[in-house]
Amino acid sequence: MTQQDLSNYLHVSRKTVSGWENERSFPDIQSVMKMSQLFKVSTDDLLNDDLLIQHYESENKTHLKNQKILKITYVLNIILLILTYVHMFQKVRPHTAFIPIFLIINLLVMMIHSENNSRFKRPLNLFELFGSFVLAMLINLFFDNFDPSLTSVLSSSNYSAAYTLGFVGSQFTLNLETSISFLVIFFMNPFIKHKK
Repeated sequence: MTQQDLSNYLHVSRKTVSGWENERSFPDIQSVMKMSQLFKVSTDDLLNDDLLIQHYESENKTHLKNQKILKITYVLNIILLILTYVHMFQKVRPHTAFIPIFLIINLLVMMIHSENNSRFKRPLNLFELFGSFVLAMLINLFFDNFDPSLTSVLSSSNYSAAYTLGFVGSQFTLNLETSISFLVIFFMNPFIKHKK
């Protein structure tokens, strides 16, 4: 069997198969299982290679580390989201201005350590994600009506147009941030197993 035949069977590129042969990369577990069936060899025989075993052990350690970080950042996301809403409805904001910044940093760390977002590749799931985002934005815009700082800036003529525009822009950015944070809470919960 040629590299091309095997790559066609496994739905990977010929270059990928070549990388496996030269030990520059390693097959994922699904490919190992398919090769086991194709060549009628046990997976133990295919996996009985020290480099391959080390690779999978390293991959497992990375996965466990990422899961731990995801769980910590998920809980932090909930706490920071609550604190951000408290921050939004305060008349004076200077003491808590760092909370939305921490929320952004936390969301970035969470996205970096997220391993499997294949569930968002299906159009129905993308539609659900987009619809949830729009709903979260609408809820945030509704809550803006009760924000004392925003209403005072918009209703007063004491502020310049540039200040008002900057304030409204920062409020919109905060709404985007909290909407994304809501999506993370509902779609990226590391404590429950998602279907792939």
